[in-house]
Amino acid sequence: MKVSNNNTLENKILQDIYSSVLVLDNKGMIQYINAHASKLLEISDNIEAGTTHFSANINNSYNDKFCEYIFNAIYRKDKKHIGTVKFISPSGKKHVFRISSSYLEELDFIVITIDDLTLENTLIEKVKNSSYIFSVFLFVMGFWVLFCEFWDMTGRKIPQDILTIIVEIIGILIFIFILIFTHLPLKELGILTNHNKKDIKEGVIISAICVVIMFAIKIIGRKIDPTLFKPERSFFFFDPLVALSYIKTAGVQEFLARCVVQFNLERILMGKYKEPVAIILSGLLFSTLHIYYGFIFMVCAALLAMIEGVIYAKQKSLISIWIVHYVFGIVGMSLGLA
Repeated sequence: MKVSNNNTLENKILQDIYSSVLVLDNKGMIQYINAHASKLLEISDNIEAGTTHFSANINNSYNDKFCEYIFNAIYRKDKKHIGTVKFISPSGKKHVFRISSSYLEELDFIVITIDDLTLENTLIEKVKNSSYIFSVFLFVMGFWVLFCEFWDMTGRKIPQDILTIIVEIIGILIFIFILIFTHLPLKELGILTNHNKKDIKEGVIISAICVVIMFAIKIIGRKIDPTLFKPERSFFFFDPLVALSYIKTAGVQEFLARCVVQFNLERILMGKYKEPVAIILSGLLFSTLHIYYGFIFMVCAALLAMIEGVIYAKQKSLISIWIVHYVFGIVGMSLGLA
């Protein structure tokens, strides 16, 4: 975009340059602006050269650092000024810019080159947030494993309901940490979605399939060996109090496995197979939450977590796998499979 008919100036600036270019006189008045800068800074293409100050529509506290760099370039021409600053456009779009300046001595003009680093900065921030969350989770899990082994060494046993409460507290504390110390949106984590009805429907369908499979396993297992799956109880023993409390248990565990582990691993890992690797690792790490229940239970928990990890990878929604986890757990306990 041109705002000047100054051919001498135009000959000194590459028209097809990829960076945003802003040329100012020694008073900060715009003498030239290319198309990239015009779009980025939202400066009208109707202005005439030398009639508009560069800070006319962006003079606010958020842009103080941006303006400071440019004023330094204008009043301290003997030095090249380079820096990274935050910027907000007149329409409210936030950016991160890398700014550099050079001085055209024969014209007494200052050339400001602006590169938009917003996307790059956003990706770096996302990886940083994910690293924080995952590090906190690993710290908590390391402490959890050590505590379980220490408690086991004393010859005492922690009641299962207490173990469940501890895991839920861990989940709640990490959720609070995410809200306070990171900028991860809940929609991106899958906690909030715009397609709840679809996710619930898919969760119910998958749960129904799981229920059929579990009933088949118990029926066939009982025929092979009548002593399997707690034969002293009725075929299907449903406890409404357990069913009610398990709603939050399933939700917290899926939050830890998906939003804390799998989601953040996908951001941290690199390479073609980062998604399946994240699913497998999240399943294995999730099994450590059940270390006090024994090896077989941990293996089953890992396999279930991996299956749910595949569903989460496809849907990026917590509600569907929450339903699957809940139904799988309640039906499994009622049938005596867990």
